Amino acid sequence: MIEEALKRGKTPPAHLLEGPEVEEAALPYWKAFWTLNGGRVSIPGFSYLVDQPIPVSEMDGYMRGRVGFDSELERDGFIEILQAMDRLYLDVIQADRATQAAVRGKRR
Repeated sequence: MIEEALKRGKTPPAHLLEGPEVEEAALPYWKAFWTLNGGRVSIPGFSYLVDQPIPVSEMDGYMRGRVGFDSELERDGFIEILQAMDRLYLDVIQADRATQAAVRGKRR
């Protein structure tokens, strides 16, 4: 939405520019997800890019290098939460890209 507004010369809604409020307990997951998301691989799909899931090895490396969990159970729980966030992100972003591709196809 932000990109579309900027392309049209409009100011995006303030709530989008400010970002969401994230509870303090969720901040480690939020930060890890967006850090790892930056290294995500995208491959060409039928008519748009298809993002691949963040590899578990990347999540594990992030945790060992920055977060320092004490037990394997804590690391596994962190990975499960990141994977759930990743699946939701991929569902939303891919649905949006598919819709955009369908709209572009109708314009032709």
